[in-house]
Order: sequence, then C-alpha cells, then structure tokens
Amino acid sequence: MNLFAQKTEAFGLDISDLSLKIIKLDKAKLTSFGETKIPSGIIKEGEVKDRKSLSQIIEKAVKEVKGKRLKSKYVILSLPEEKSFLDVFQIPLMKKEEVESAVRFEAENHIPIPLDKVIEIFIT
Repeated sequence: MNLFAQKTEAFGLDISDLSLKIIKLDKAKLTSFGETKIPSGIIKEGEVKDRKSLSQIIEKAVKEVKGKRLKSKYVILSLPEEKSFLDVFQIPLMKKEEVESAVRFEAENHIPIPLDKVIEIFIT
C-alpha cells in the first residue's frame, strides 16, 4: 500500500503524556503542523485521566494548526506500544460455533490482563 496514494484526506495525531502533535501531508509534502503541551495529570503513563480536558486540547489544537487548515474528519493515529500488543496463535480445526470460545480460552492463556479490559479481534 502506498501511503502517499491515499484518496481520502486524513491528518496524523500523536498524543503522549506531555504533548500533542498534528501533521498533514499532501503528496509527501508537509502542509499542516502543530504541537501543544498537555498539562501534567491529564494523561499518566499513557492512560487518559481527564477525557474532557484532553478533548478540549485536541479541538483547540486542530483549530490552531499552522499551515493549511484541517478539513478532514479522518485521523491516523497509533497506540503506545506499552499499551498494546499482538499475539497470533493457532487453534485446531473445529466447528464454526466452537471457535469463539476456543479463542477466548487461548486469549486467557496469552494475554496478561483481564479479557474484559481487552479489545479483541480474531479472524477465522
């Protein structure tokens, strides 16, 4: 996939504990950018503690971006590595209706946090 051949406009958003960065590229050329400090306590160790304040900071940063104004409603972002992980495992051949419970069983053995705190995606 060619990143620069995308037809849908989007901007990049990077959020850390202490700052928020926004960029927009048009055909590999930087056209918009912004950086805002995030006050201490709103995000701690990658976890949002004050959603309302963070939302207000994001809205303000989008409006005050330097360069071309952001018009897109699409955002490209990433999750912090320490807050995400990927695990691939195989299960034996079984009936379709048994797959979900088998995946949950395997997930409990591979994922080090309670499953009710996990967003899971599995492909059959």
